[in-house]
Amino acid sequence: MCGENLVGLSFIYPVLLNMANNTLSANESDLVAIRSFKNTARKELTTRFKLLSRLLAESIPITACMLDPRFKHLKFVLDDVREEAQARLTQLVREDGEVEQPGATGEEEIADNVGVELAEASCKKARLESDFEQLFGAHFESSSKKKNGQQ
Repeated sequence: MCGENLVGLSFIYPVLLNMANNTLSANESDLVAIRSFKNTARKELTTRFKLLSRLLAESIPITACMLDPRFKHLKFVLDDVREEAQARLTQLVREDGEVEQPGATGEEEIADNVGVELAEASCKKARLESDFEQLFGAHFESSSKKKNGQQ
């Protein structure tokens, strides 16, 4: 997100599910009005975005999450939804034909260019990792965590 002007589709469900499960959880120490707001907001998010629907695994944003290295493990959804989503992606790949071997269409050159672009983007980071972790919760996998061996 650091070099992007628009939010990617893969950010939608991690943020929504983190809000519904963590940020909007009512605490006993909350005032009655705040507790009421949190419960109403969580209920509306869950209903409007169908966060508990069995069709969640078939949604395009969940597929986008699986293709995004930051969220590819879908740690923010229930196990059965994760398994269904992975099976659906496998089915989509099989329907589209065999996966091409790297280098068959210049993919190695593209990967090198993407690596250069990613290195440039990391130099331009405007937000701290802690901001992302607060927004996405424990489901966000940053590159610095992977390099340090944390998970």
